Amino acid sequence: MKRLVIAVAVLLACPAWAQPANLSDAVRALIPLAEEEGALHVYGATLNPRQVRAFADSFNDYYGIDIDFTMSGGLHSAKASEVAMAHRAGVPTGIDVFWTGLISAMVETGALMDVDWAGTYGANESLTMGRWGLRTHDGHQSLVTVNTNRVSASDAPNSYKDLLDPKWRGRIVMPRSPYPWITMSYAMGEEETIALVSNLVSDQEPKMLARYADIRARVLSGEFPVAVGTDIFSLRNRGAPVTHPDMDLLVLASSGAFVLAGAEHPAAAKLWGLWAVSPEGQATLEETRSYSLAETPDTALNAYAAGRRVVHVPFEWRLQHHDRLAKTFLEILNRAGS
Repeated sequence: MKRLVIAVAVLLACPAWAQPANLSDAVRALIPLAEEEGALHVYGATLNPRQVRAFADSFNDYYGIDIDFTMSGGLHSAKASEVAMAHRAGVPTGIDVFWTGLISAMVETGALMDVDWAGTYGANESLTMGRWGLRTHDGHQSLVTVNTNRVSASDAPNSYKDLLDPKWRGRIVMPRSPYPWITMSYAMGEEETIALVSNLVSDQEPKMLARYADIRARVLSGEFPVAVGTDIFSLRNRGAPVTHPDMDLLVLASSGAFVLAGAEHPAAAKLWGLWAVSPEGQATLEETRSYSLAETPDTALNAYAAGRRVVHVPFEWRLQHHDRLAKTFLEILNRAGS
């Protein structure tokens, strides 16, 4: 397979950012403001207390501050709609940073703060997401996972069409979510992706679950030998009998730090986004949750991406097509009786 050469983007315009003592004046000006704010709440990943503490310690150590860091997570599409409605009604959300890739509902109501990450704070232009966000890691919601105790390397699927093999009937678990298929539509084409999902639902009798943690648990236990729509890099690194097979396509849709327009702690929120794309932040994201930018070396995603076809779904395309395609794929998924 032709080796894909991933362009290595410089994470920040100034390489001295690796040393907190050499932060730019604009970033340095945020630090006393963040200390005065004294707290920061990020909504994004659902992490255990140890993982949240790792984030808090790395963030505080990076800037030499000591603020109260908290994090919560859940279903992003529902939460984004909730935040959008709260902003419209003038109701505080208690969230400073929405760490996500799903923002269309919040954009429509003006719930996100405009932040000039590149011009004001020196972030690399390639990391910006519209006029609001800063790309912190590349999501891979379309990944296929197999339980290696149940599926040999020779039997594992190598393409998404392989999932339609009759041998997988009743043996696939996947999210009752349109999001993996929205991103696949960009990579494979809308008609082909609709046909794929329609055939999965009608012929393969997949088990569909609402929570990604439950999907991981079902494939980890071996109840279902194949899963679609979740990553297991962290589990595999701990020796669990799961892996991502050698698929011919890797579709990536970035997630980022978005500061809410009504953030109670905006300075700390901006500092958090800038920390997340720093070498220290990327190392913490990788060690804690196996999240990273695809171009960040020595990460699980960077290693998996090497040597295969990688498609990055443009942020602007997602904003334009997400809502329409979400309705299309939800209608297909809801045909299943599970």
